Amino acid sequence: MTQRALAQRERERRTMRRIRFRRSTLLVTATLLMVSALVAVVADRLFLPSAFQLDQVRLEGTFVHIDPQELRNKVLVAMEGNYFAVDLEHVERAVLAVDWVYAATVRRVWPGSIHVQVREQQPVARWGRGNWLNTDGEVITLTASSDLKDLVHLDGPPQVSREMLTRCRRWQSILAESGLKIKGARLTQRHAWILTLSSAATAMNDSFSSGVFEFEVLLGTRQVESRLQRFIYSYRTSLYAQVDAMARVDLRYPNGLAVARRSVPESNNNSDPDIKT
Repeated sequence: MTQRALAQRERERRTMRRIRFRRSTLLVTATLLMVSALVAVVADRLFLPSAFQLDQVRLEGTFVHIDPQELRNKVLVAMEGNYFAVDLEHVERAVLAVDWVYAATVRRVWPGSIHVQVREQQPVARWGRGNWLNTDGEVITLTASSDLKDLVHLDGPPQVSREMLTRCRRWQSILAESGLKIKGARLTQRHAWILTLSSAATAMNDSFSSGVFEFEVLLGTRQVESRLQRFIYSYRTSLYAQVDAMARVDLRYPNGLAVARRSVPESNNNSDPDIKT
């Protein structure tokens, strides 16, 4: 075969390859266009408000302070769109905005339901005026409830709420061995600790008539742990005998303490919580 014939055959092969490539490209393009159109039609059908409607809300959780019907209504208002179009994050935010809700999980359940799992807040302490602390030490606002009235009352700068709760829990376990209970704790602007304790008079001395007496313990700003230990030692060895007459125990002295009796008028008592440190 001559060189001219070989060159002609090579040109024909190249031409056929170009034709096959163009056909393949056109076929792929047409297929993609058809698939895209089909997807668009299906997607449009899926997100039609009239298709795959949500018709049920399932609530899960232990509801003590939360009204399930109120919660259900909040979910129904937040459920915009059908099964595929509903914004679950929007629904979750609406649930979290309900009073007493601590945590929430929202998910779809085929074919037409929204499942809402809820955990209630668990207040463990009162905080300041009208607020509460949850188990994480976070300051929360809740509607008042009769089962919260006996919680310990803490007060201080908001940024120290966790520290105060942690310390009071630890101190309560120590004080309980002496029959004492923390009724309240306050951290002043100068970061001075003031505890309000209660004790049954019969806890360590049977000669007293039964009763519960409250008094303050001033720990100041420095060495509060060691000062608390000093108070506990003094209480167990002697102070318990006068618990019914004590109004305040001041630990803000280097090596001692001062006791203010209930019979002493407050105006004559020089133990100002914000003076000594």
